[in-house]
This record gives sequence, structure tokens and C-alpha cells, in this order.
Amino acid sequence: MSVWQVQEAKQKFSQVLRSAEEEPQWITRQGQRVGVLLSVRDYEELTESQVGLVDYLLDGPDSDELAIERDRSPMRSVNWGE
Repeated sequence: MSVWQVQEAKQKFSQVLRSAEEEPQWITRQGQRVGVLLSVRDYEELTESQVGLVDYLLDGPDSDELAIERDRSPMRSVNWGE
């Protein structure tokens, strides 16, 4: 992955953009990473496979499809003062 300083990335934006088509390009300011430029392909790959928690849970099996039985044995006793 290539690393570009902000000023250099501004001056050579077309080159940075072309390079991003091959692999992500890090952008730094004062030696600290502040951004990354991705190709559309990489971005779509990262975002399209994400499923929200609600959708994930709603897409699960129906409750009548699950064979879940409650344990009916008595609860254990707890002695709080000892």
C-alpha cells in the first residue's frame, strides 16, 4: 500500500487515483495517517456484504422451526446470609 503526504496527493491526484484502482492509498498529514483512498470495487466489496443487526435477526429461523425447550427443574436455593 502506498503512502502519500497530503500536499503530494493534491499535486499528483490523478496518479493517486490510478494507483487506488490497484490497491488502497494511504494519505498522511505530519506523518499520521488521516485517510485512505479506495477503488469503487474495494469500497463496494466492503459495504455490500454488511447486514444490519435487525435484518440479521429478522432473517433468522422462525421460532416454530427451533426445538427449544425450557429446563423445568427447580432453581437452586441460595443462602444469602451465610
